[in-house]
Amino acid sequence: AAAAPAAPAVAFTIQHDDFTLASHIRIAVDALGPDRVFLMHRGQLAEGQRFYDQVAKFLGVEPFEGIGISATIFNEASGAPSSTAVLREQILSNSAQLSKAHAVAMAK
Repeated sequence: AAAAPAAPAVAFTIQHDDFTLASHIRIAVDALGPDRVFLMHRGQLAEGQRFYDQVAKFLGVEPFEGIGISATIFNEASGAPSSTAVLREQILSNSAQLSKAHAVAMAK
């Protein structure tokens, strides 16, 4: 008989009570289980090696040691006058209707 796979690290378990989850995340957690969905903020990419080692741990593989992983947020140099978040806020603050529609869309 094949051995059961090792249990993932508890630190990565997602609890519905811990988050106000978007519906697509909730569907993934329900389908795959709370210990099989890895969520991160893209800002964590700036942590470089440390972040990717956390991903490796979640996947149950060896750390990505010595391969020089780095990440860049490409849209920052796109010539836009402001970040996406600032532009979004400017647009949504000018229209209550747009702001409401955005909130509804993000809640799905």
